Formats: sequence, C-alpha cells, structure tokens
Amino acid sequence: MVQNALQFDTDLADGRLPVVLRGLVVLILTGPAIGKFVLYADRVGRFTQYGIPAPEIMVVVVGVLQLFTVGTVATGVLARVGALVTVPVMVTAMVVASANVANALVLVSCIGIVLIGTGDEYIWDPLGVGEAVTR
Repeated sequence: MVQNALQFDTDLADGRLPVVLRGLVVLILTGPAIGKFVLYADRVGRFTQYGIPAPEIMVVVVGVLQLFTVGTVATGVLARVGALVTVPVMVTAMVVASANVANALVLVSCIGIVLIGTGDEYIWDPLGVGEAVTR
C-alpha cells in the first residue's frame, strides 16, 4: 500500500471515489451557477433577503466561483483549487440560506477532492501527491 503526502491510500484516490465526487460537484453545482446569471434579479433578491452585503456584486462573484469550480472539477485542471474555493461558499450557503442535501453533498465532495485529488483523470498536480499524469 503506497501512501501519498496527505496520508491517503492511493488505491482510494485512484479508484471510483474521485470520479463520483467530481460527478456530484458538476451535476449539482452547474444549475445554480448558471442560475446566478440567467435568474440574476431573483438571485439578487434572495441574497438581499439573506442579508448578504452588496448582493448585486456577490451574485456575480459566487456565480463565477461556482462556474470556475465546475470547469476545474470537470476537466481535472486545478480541480483541488476549484474545490477548495467552493468550500467556504458552501459553508456560507448552508449557514445563511439553510443546509440542504445538495449543499451538503457539494461540500463533502469538494472536501474529498481537496484531500484525495481527482484520481486517475487529473491533468495537473501542483502538490505532487498524485502518481503520474495519465493523459
């Protein structure tokens, strides 16, 4: 059993779990990310209702961060960075707008991606904890 720098079994990191985590993030987060732009006025109203400062700007910022995460996690390029960026966004959403299953799944999936990476399908590994680029 080979251990990587974060002390996780590489068999786990190279198996199906990273693919499942990535799939959950992409499937669940894509709709809300696009919704920040398509339903902008509605989202600004919700952010205002939640008491988020500068809601007109924050809707765009959160939407861009979510799209960034979807792109990075889907492609495996900077996936850990994208997942890490989404952790505070999801925690804030759960505290401010109330926790739900979708937010919890995205949060847990992003934490998992940060810890174990993207498995065999990553493109870049800046921390050097992966085995080798498989593409």
